[in-house]
Amino acid sequence: MQVKVITLPFEDQCQGFDDAPVACGIPFLGFVIRPGGVRLQGAKWRRFRRRMLRLEAAFVAGILSEAELAQRVTSMIGHVAHADVVEARRRFFEPSLALV
Repeated sequence: MQVKVITLPFEDQCQGFDDAPVACGIPFLGFVIRPGGVRLQGAKWRRFRRRMLRLEAAFVAGILSEAELAQRVTSMIGHVAHADVVEARRRFFEPSLALV
């Protein structure tokens, strides 16, 4: 079995990445990955909050059932749970939990 090695010209496309400090974080799928942990990008957090408020309003208006709300919220929280935002999530959901 022969193995053929292919060299690709990536040198021109990757200029500038060596100068960027890792401490600034690397954006990836709405998260910023840093040596100290994983954070949500600002736009991702704003979108999450906006969508949660819309879902809660739809539930209060009777448009969504409790099962539908739980299913949608669970998947959203599952995605956001990959970031180190436990305290932010607690503060965000605190007013909603007071209604129960």
